[in-house]
Amino acid sequence: PIVSRGHPFAEDVLGGDLPSNFSELSLSYDGSADPARHLRSFDNIAVLHRYSDVVSCRAFLKTLKGSAQDWFHQLPVGSIDSFEKFSSLFPNQFASARKHEKTYLTLINMQQKEGETLRQYIARYTKECVEVPSASEENKAGGLTRGLRPGKYIDSLAKRPARSFDELLERCSKYVNMEELEADFTRNDKTKAKQVEERPRQDDRRATPKESRVEERSKGPRYEHYKPLSAPQQEILETMEKRGEDKLLAQPKPLPPPRKFSASKDRYCRYHREYVHSTNFCRELKDEIERLIRVGNLKEFVIKDRERQDDRREGRESGDKRRRTDEQLDRTVNKGIIHMIVGGPKDGDSHRERKRTYRGKGVANEVAVVQV
Repeated sequence: PIVSRGHPFAEDVLGGDLPSNFSELSLSYDGSADPARHLRSFDNIAVLHRYSDVVSCRAFLKTLKGSAQDWFHQLPVGSIDSFEKFSSLFPNQFASARKHEKTYLTLINMQQKEGETLRQYIARYTKECVEVPSASEENKAGGLTRGLRPGKYIDSLAKRPARSFDELLERCSKYVNMEELEADFTRNDKTKAKQVEERPRQDDRRATPKESRVEERSKGPRYEHYKPLSAPQQEILETMEKRGEDKLLAQPKPLPPPRKFSASKDRYCRYHREYVHSTNFCRELKDEIERLIRVGNLKEFVIKDRERQDDRREGRESGDKRRRTDEQLDRTVNKGIIHMIVGGPKDGDSHRERKRTYRGKGVANEVAVVQV
């Protein structure tokens, strides 16, 4: 008999015939995966094809590979006489490979990630719900609501709470469609804007570098009023670079190349890193410095109101002093001066008399100054 050959199946199981339309199963188990999941997958096939008890035993054995098949052949001879007994021994033997069952705490701790769409979050959450068979409908609904990020859907649930988990998912599907529709509109708008931006305009195609620079200069300043600075723009930029604060500056816009290249230091812009214009006269750098000042940076380079008043006062005093000096000079220039020599010999004196006068009397010549 077949049983005498040492097979774990009973004689009734071994003696039964397989249906003529029986086909090999693609399902397999080697002892490393969850045995309960493998058993459920086989049950689905057996129900679909209406396997009898005998066919179920022999078909299930066909799915065992490796260590799982080794285990089966170690069972006592003729001990398996029904699929019910076979299916009860199998999961117990491979219980160590059984997947750890999650609890409802897994659902409570789930959160919708930043940038994760509502559809993606719901799909991830419902997948976890399958892994938590012990979770009640109330736990599932509470976990889903708790993990949602602020948005229209959570606002709707706050106004009108869902009565069940199924209702929660049904209402969620409406907001999923709304969210995806808004995302489509946003993508379309960005695509159109990018196409318009990249489309070359007729004026741009014919513009020369010189015309581009004129157009750049004609745009005018970004701000109506600028804070007075206590240092040149180049000095401020160098100080920011030493502090590592130059990262606060926006990336400079590329400028068209000049028609005539000049490597003069006077025309080097430290901000653009090009020989285009002086750093101190860079309009874009001026706008960036003003922007940083308005958000609370570079305050040490701003001239305070009192300093400005002192500068104005010193300027006025210096101007008054300069005007007084100029007036004095003007008065001096307008006056006439005549130099006269007084003393000495007179006309008609002989040479001898003149000589006697100088030697004997020691006449001292005087110069008289007469202002007119």
